[in-house]
Amino acid sequence: FTQEETTYYDGLIASNYSTNKKAMEQNGVGEESYTAYMYNSLKANTLFTEKYFDAVTNSEVSTYLDENYVSIKYVSFPYMNTATYTFLSTEEIEQQTAAANKALEEIKKGDVTLEDIVAKYLPDAYKLVGNETQDFSTPASLVSSTKLQKGQTSTTFTTEFIDGLFDAKVDEYGLYEGGAGVMVYQKVANYTSDDELTYYKSSLLTDIKGEEFEAYLAETFGGYAVTENSSAVRKFSPKNVVLA
Repeated sequence: FTQEETTYYDGLIASNYSTNKKAMEQNGVGEESYTAYMYNSLKANTLFTEKYFDAVTNSEVSTYLDENYVSIKYVSFPYMNTATYTFLSTEEIEQQTAAANKALEEIKKGDVTLEDIVAKYLPDAYKLVGNETQDFSTPASLVSSTKLQKGQTSTTFTTEFIDGLFDAKVDEYGLYEGGAGVMVYQKVANYTSDDELTYYKSSLLTDIKGEEFEAYLAETFGGYAVTENSSAVRKFSPKNVVLA
């Protein structure tokens, strides 16, 4: 590390230890040992980044993204009354669903956008759930967006729905009915520029190269001797950790 980086890390590590000093000392973790441990972690992270960040191309990132993630934008027609926190009646839910279906028909014709759907349909949909104060002057603010991972279990979307999106085409529209409401959604591209791919590379690098790096570490340091202190292992067993 540079002197500037070392000074920064020294201060950060010392501050973290000081904040948790009582618990650290109760469990036999001295500041010197803690500092060594943290620097080992920092060195491993730095080595990983330097080894792979420039080596992994944007093409690899885009392939990984498209194989494992899908992005959608959507407009929600809610089922819960915001004043009473109770769900709408069966008849009212059918009313919301009918409005969402009508909106989907319009958007599939190519005449309107999701923002247009907000402006045209959501005022009535929100009134139905007791929300008459919502500001609709900026429709885009009521268009939600999310990135979903293949096989993911979500509180909003089922795994079956998420996995099925991978077979849909970009810009394809559909309807999804969940427990909280019905949604008109649009599948969108995971990225639109190289700058976005570079941004995603930072967060996905471990997913893309993590296993390879672990194998590299095992091969590189596998021959190092490790001398176990059995007494220390017994003393500082997880079951003996003092939390307060």
